[in-house]
Amino acid sequence: MINVLSDKLKSYRIINISLAGVILCIFLYSGIFSYKSNNFPIHSFHENVTGKTSISSGLSRSFSAIVRLDFKLARSFNNNGIPLFVFFVIQFFLRCFFYFFSTKGFYELNQIVTIDVIISVSLFIFYFRPFIIDSFRF
Repeated sequence: MINVLSDKLKSYRIINISLAGVILCIFLYSGIFSYKSNNFPIHSFHENVTGKTSISSGLSRSFSAIVRLDFKLARSFNNNGIPLFVFFVIQFFLRCFFYFFSTKGFYELNQIVTIDVIISVSLFIFYFRPFIIDSFRF
């Protein structure tokens, strides 16, 4: 029984570390590639295939402007950039919080995971709702 819990705890912690790492990579990508030089290696697949602008168009440039604290320009690239960036910042801190909180033993792991899932799904739906709504238009 203890080994199973220990394995679940290790898995949960690995998931949190992995997600925090992915989010850090998003921030690094935004910092390394600049909206000024427009040298982003990843381009919109949707726009390349359809030739139409998508709801996510300009997000890389928007994130790049945000990490440089140019919020007005970030909004001009994509209105959804700042809210999505806020989502990723919140998620980064939640991953760190739940990683450390899961080792303290105040609550059972199932309770922690349930709270984590409820918070994360709620935040995802709130911040990604324009994209969710847009996906139903296709």
